[in-house]
Amino acid sequence: MEATLLFQRKWFNQKSIQKVIESSGKQECAYFYGKFYEKANEAKANKDENTFNALYLIANCASLRLNEKNVVTPYEPILLLGDKRSASLGDFIVNELTILAEIADDILSHELKARIYDILWLRLRKTSFAASAISNYLEIAREIENLENWSPCVKRLERALRLASQFKRNKPELFNAVVEHIVDVINRADCTDPLFLTLKLVGLLREFKQGNVEHYLHLVESIGEQAELEQKWNKAEEAWRESSEWAKLKKDEKKRNKAFERLAECHVKRADEFVEEDKPSYLGASHWLQKAIEIYKKVPDSKIRRDQLYQKLLGFQKKSLGEMKAIETPGVNIQDIIERSKKAVRGKDFVEALFALVFASASPPNYEKAKKNAEDALKTHPLTNMFPGTSVDSEGKVVAHVPSGWDTGDEAKSQALWVKTLMEIRIYHGLEVQGAIEPARCEILYEHFIDEDDFYNIVVSNPFIPPGHEYVFTKGLYAGLTGDFITATHILIPQLENSLRYVLQQQGVIVSTLNTHGVQEQLRIGTILEKEELVDTLGKDHVFDLRALLIDRNYANLRNEVSHGFMQVGEFYQPATIYLWWLILRLCLVPMYLKSKDEEKEEVSTASVATKAVEPE
Repeated sequence: MEATLLFQRKWFNQKSIQKVIESSGKQECAYFYGKFYEKANEAKANKDENTFNALYLIANCASLRLNEKNVVTPYEPILLLGDKRSASLGDFIVNELTILAEIADDILSHELKARIYDILWLRLRKTSFAASAISNYLEIAREIENLENWSPCVKRLERALRLASQFKRNKPELFNAVVEHIVDVINRADCTDPLFLTLKLVGLLREFKQGNVEHYLHLVESIGEQAELEQKWNKAEEAWRESSEWAKLKKDEKKRNKAFERLAECHVKRADEFVEEDKPSYLGASHWLQKAIEIYKKVPDSKIRRDQLYQKLLGFQKKSLGEMKAIETPGVNIQDIIERSKKAVRGKDFVEALFALVFASASPPNYEKAKKNAEDALKTHPLTNMFPGTSVDSEGKVVAHVPSGWDTGDEAKSQALWVKTLMEIRIYHGLEVQGAIEPARCEILYEHFIDEDDFYNIVVSNPFIPPGHEYVFTKGLYAGLTGDFITATHILIPQLENSLRYVLQQQGVIVSTLNTHGVQEQLRIGTILEKEELVDTLGKDHVFDLRALLIDRNYANLRNEVSHGFMQVGEFYQPATIYLWWLILRLCLVPMYLKSKDEEKEEVSTASVATKAVEPE
């Protein structure tokens, strides 16, 4: 049996610990833990076991992921991979907790000190530890308070408030101190912060029923009105949602209904912006009108306005079909497709509905079939491809040249055929989005209340997602499902590229190269998509889809368009963008789908054997 390690206080060099923290760049544990693990491994390599053990313990403390909304289990492992994971709250043994209690007050960083005292409170339940954690949370919140980068400050104040609320009866001074700090931040911001600091903190006060209801109702109404004037719709919408909650607390139904009306009208203005752009997106506009109608359902006597918006929605939806040329395909009844797609996901639990969305409602195109259709079209209508052409972007700039189909060169002929194939694929994607993906997605939202955590079981221990990237995928997939394709696209495209490298690495493929300067560089997306190993793993149609959507200048070219900021807001709601979100979700679910199929085969096989075992000879 391995002897229990007895830590000594002298192993924890506070100057060295502070130096590691300062090298992290930001005063947040999420940035600390990697540096501490790195220094711990350096100490181990130098055979300095004492320093290794000390720094490794600090790294484990810093690595825990804070979920400030969860009072019972506010800390979780940052990484989960199969039967392995990073440090968890329950891993800390008595000797480790004892030494942490001894050194905590020596640590200079309020962030790390708050984390250690919080761990000590959660494990040992000593009130003084909770009090110290709260005090240090307030200090670090003060240090990192920022009107632009508001989230880290709010997370720590929220954790402090939820922790202090547990002592509201026996030690009210702890709770009062946090409330006073939050009120002070709100007063200093003076409702002039450009983003969400004030709104999030006011929301915490409301949740815990603190502060003058009339005052904060008036404050959030003012923020909403100002945000509308500045056309900051995200902020305005958040303000009117908060206003509706304060009005509910005040039991003022008139103001609550007024807040809902203002929220709905913000959605309407967003919809109008989509169609007022140089390149209108009626699909994006329809999304926001649908949200506005849903909000108005909460408002009494709003039927006239709802009917007006519904008529407007019908007009937008009709025009949105022009964005999807697939509806012009002869013999296709898109209404039948829509109903089948809705039915495929209806009445299922959330995960089953997602499976139906990606494996039943819609499917990737058959590129061999699309190529054959393109070949037949070129033979049947040769004059359509007689002259060379160009592909242009939204500003009319040439982004690619299309050779003539009459060119005698094999490369030019192949390129002309590929461009014609992409035209087939563009039509297919449009039909899938309009007829299958969007109706099924909206049906899922109608039947389920969803938050980001619902995606976590899908991404955790997923062979398509590199360890440490699970939470990023969660945010991107959730954003797409809820219709925020701007956020989904920006998050998921770079994550997808990295996942493809990860898939190749698992197949033993080297995904980096050495340039002429002796610097190792990661393979670029174009090279990645040419790897046969990727085709073998993901399938030919999936890889061709990724190529068409991500890098082909004759089609979507989304990686380049997004990375360089070329896309206007309406373009994030085009069929190619929505389809890409669906394709990424499908790739994430494929491992679970294959596993479930294997388990079904195993159950059938077991049942068959059992049946034979009981059959009479």
